[in-house]
Amino acid sequence: MPWTTPPGSGATVYIWNGYSLAERDRRWNAVRANAAKAGFDCILVPLGNGVDGRYMTQLRCSAMVLPSDGRAPIVIADRSSHNDWVPKPWQTGREWAEPMGEALLDLGMERARIGVVGLKGGMVTHCNSIDGVVNHTALKQVMSRLPDARFEDATDIVGHVRFVKSAEEITFVRESANIASAGLEELIKLAKPEADAGVLYAGVLARMLELRSEYFPLTLTIDKLGAERPRRYSNPPLGRRLEANALITNEINAIRGAQFTQVCQPILLGKVPDLWKPVIELHKEIYAAGLEMIKAGTTFGALKNFVDGAGANVA
Repeated sequence: MPWTTPPGSGATVYIWNGYSLAERDRRWNAVRANAAKAGFDCILVPLGNGVDGRYMTQLRCSAMVLPSDGRAPIVIADRSSHNDWVPKPWQTGREWAEPMGEALLDLGMERARIGVVGLKGGMVTHCNSIDGVVNHTALKQVMSRLPDARFEDATDIVGHVRFVKSAEEITFVRESANIASAGLEELIKLAKPEADAGVLYAGVLARMLELRSEYFPLTLTIDKLGAERPRRYSNPPLGRRLEANALITNEINAIRGAQFTQVCQPILLGKVPDLWKPVIELHKEIYAAGLEMIKAGTTFGALKNFVDGAGANVA
């Protein structure tokens, strides 16, 4: 698989960058089309928005100005980073505001309507970051270089392109889901009373890394069944041993081809209480019915109303 070593002496982190040039062109053209339709002269993916930067360039750390009129973008990359998608980016070290401003000026955006990706939380991306993800100090300096330009949020311009997967991406979504499932299988195998929870955590991650997932930490919640405030771990739970009747909830995350998937499966180290059994059966029914609803034409609102209604009927 194609991997790029980031710059720097003794670097050990590798960045996967194996999508084809056709995939690059699909993404860039789709973003251009969205930007033009929304009336933007260009899209700026600034410092701080590493997720969208990687989506558009496959580089570990980059910024990008993409004109909506079909001209080639200017990509600013960290030190000597480059790849097949962006063989000759502008290079920078610690300074990002200056080259981002220069890129906008070079492309004639002095009086343009500029869409900033990641300025606010979007409908389908950066949903949990209501204040955005950009480096606002750097962006403020860029804006001072173009006082007659308009800078507006354009998170959904890229977000809606990311939301619709290509055939190349779907291949890696499936690989990622398979790796996450393998991590769950490893968790089930290792989760026993008296097992060291830190060793369990490491074992699950090791299994997924062996299958070539990128690193992403697990989240485990481990405590006695019925605990009012069960303890949640996003780092290895050092010094903790699993107990009988412990309930383990989890978020097992895998990344292949920059595609993130997650599996969640509660694990109880004991017998299911009789009181829980009808609730579990109801969950199964709602889950199966929900899967049937997830198809083209069904809105999220309809799915939400169905699940809320099922819960209300039980109450």
